[in-house]
Amino acid sequence: MRGDGERLQAALGGGELTETRGADYRFRISATHTQWSAYLASAAAEIDYPNFKAAVAARDGMERAHTYGNVWAVMRELQERTP
Repeated sequence: MRGDGERLQAALGGGELTETRGADYRFRISATHTQWSAYLASAAAEIDYPNFKAAVAARDGMERAHTYGNVWAVMRELQERTP
């Protein structure tokens, strides 16, 4: 989503946001390794919730939480099928 890319761009302190319709990911951020590693460290340090899906629902609404739940269900199914 464009808004996600814009928030990530702001959190990175830069980087290039590009849109490519028809690509597997419509919006992409190009950033340096230094920007990305610093962002990951700070984002991990800021986690303050015990349950990710509940935090998504509270922060971004039920529609997005439901979508994330669908991703979780697909990955859980894959986990169950994998020996």
